[in-house]
Amino acid sequence: MTDCKQCKEGENKDLLLYEDPNFKVFVPENAVSKGHVRVLPKKHLNAFEELSDEEAQTFFWLANMVASSLFDTMGAIGTNIIEEDQGHPVLDIYARFQDDGLNFQWEPKKGDPSELDSIASKISSKVGIVETKQEAPKEIEEPKPATIEEEEGKENYLLKSLDKLP
Repeated sequence: MTDCKQCKEGENKDLLLYEDPNFKVFVPENAVSKGHVRVLPKKHLNAFEELSDEEAQTFFWLANMVASSLFDTMGAIGTNIIEEDQGHPVLDIYARFQDDGLNFQWEPKKGDPSELDSIASKISSKVGIVETKQEAPKEIEEPKPATIEEEEGKENYLLKSLDKLP
């Protein structure tokens, strides 16, 4: 799609950090902070859910690798990974530093417990979450040591091997 702003991003080769047939990793030209990196699928998508399972795995793996490299190369004390659907799914990774002035806080709202239960039930029925019954741990019987018994009139080679002289 030629009019997609995100599809055109990452074309500046000086800011391109990584590229493969499916993804680009780059510093956005309008980076909001030191250590702001973006991971972008090359294929135009309208929503994150359009990625295949394999593509989604690679998408988040790349974000994880970028976040790890920000710790190692820039001395970041943390990172934020934010997924945005701006007509095209992107992952923005922000290196965090002491007193960096970035504020990703929002005021949580208190939910009605019955409404939350209803929502959880609807979601779990769609994603196949099944409650599992936890069984009590089984006791493991310790094996008894084997004994070597000597039979009368027969020579036991196992016992004889223990009677070696130096």
